Amino acid sequence: MNQDSDSPKPRFGTWACLGCALLLVVVAVGVGGYFHVRQGQLDQVTPTVDEWLDSYSSEDFAATYATLTPELQRKPSRQLFEEIVLMKRVATGAYLSKKVNTFSYREDWAQVRYDATFENGPVSIGFGLKRSEGVWRISHWAMGGPPLRAFNVCKKCGLDTGLAMEWACPKCKAPRVTPRGVTVVPPTEPTPSERPAGE
Repeated sequence: MNQDSDSPKPRFGTWACLGCALLLVVVAVGVGGYFHVRQGQLDQVTPTVDEWLDSYSSEDFAATYATLTPELQRKPSRQLFEEIVLMKRVATGAYLSKKVNTFSYREDWAQVRYDATFENGPVSIGFGLKRSEGVWRISHWAMGGPPLRAFNVCKKCGLDTGLAMEWACPKCKAPRVTPRGVTVVPPTEPTPSERPAGE
């Protein structure tokens, strides 16, 4: 009998299993590295978001305003911004917690949306952020959810917009009136003499 026929030979299945195991290790390392990088990116913008939410909750709207980019600060006046944010704060109640829903990041730009819990119910809240000179600032934000829908029923015609209308009722055009009795007037485009240099 040929002695070579008695010696064990490696089977294809054994090599296939080893290959699969190696592939799984490579994939696990790659996925782990990806999530580590993503978490690091999220950690960069989270302090600005937390500052916005904490100041919103404590009604320190000057501090909320300070988290905005200069471009966003030029759109509504500070007084009007504070009136709008107050309306939302009355509707939502205090901020309690949040969980990331979606997140995207590209160099000096990021966008994150949270499923948040407020005193008066769940709210979806999204932020766009820009980084300038190493500092992240909020370039836009939006909120929606049951507390805001209930709050955004037009007092004149009864229309439920389903979203937080900022300026006026889209149906009857009745202006917004804030809890402090201020009529919300939409911002107008600045004249050429009012625009900052370079725009």
